[in-house]
Amino acid sequence: MREIKFRAFDKRSRVMVQLIGVRETYNDGWADYFYRSEDDEMQLCRAKIEDIEMTQYTGLKDKNGIEIYEGDIVNCIECECCGYIGWNDSEAGFYFNILLEDGRYEEEQLYDYVDELEVIGNIYENKDLLKISK
Repeated sequence: MREIKFRAFDKRSRVMVQLIGVRETYNDGWADYFYRSEDDEMQLCRAKIEDIEMTQYTGLKDKNGIEIYEGDIVNCIECECCGYIGWNDSEAGFYFNILLEDGRYEEEQLYDYVDELEVIGNIYENKDLLKISK
């Protein structure tokens, strides 16, 4: 059975945290979320919902044993390319969006590449890793 986990990127503080839980969503657009700090203390943060990007664990790990989350930027050893992990609503699954030389993305099944992927960042903190070098 796949483990259900989430991360949250707080746009205000520009920090990605591993979520423990979300306590309450307020009618005024605010939410509280819990996470563990680097010193393993449980922290509470209150933020506007629009200031939080939540990403879900795919249930898969990269070739180095690192958990792969939606929004992660990955290198693929097999195809010598990079891209990001995204959710496809119509297919109800996670996909590897491969960055092509012309700047477009080609969507491929994540499971076909998972043994060759290496997480190198995420689209919130490291968007520049998705630029094409010429």
